[in-house]
Amino acid sequence: MGSTELIYTLRTVARSGRSTTEKSIAPIAGVAEAELGPVLAAINRTEHAAGRPLLAAVVVGANGLPGAAFFTSTRELGLQTESDERTVWARELRH
Repeated sequence: MGSTELIYTLRTVARSGRSTTEKSIAPIAGVAEAELGPVLAAINRTEHAAGRPLLAAVVVGANGLPGAAFFTSTRELGLQTESDERTVWARELRH
């Protein structure tokens, strides 16, 4: 599996207006769930540089929220101006 398949999967999920889980995405990425954060952060950087919403917004953990790496990514990209992480996440989902 590879990044092309992962990006295709994330775009398909985003277009459907749904979310997917870290557990279901990790095998597509070819990594363990615990190693997924850096993979998704790299995708976020690429998408942001291209002027697109962050695809990793559609990937949630068991708690129904994105992992910590997603929010770290939003701060590093200068997207988190609000103090509430859920507001940032909701904004990225709406794009």
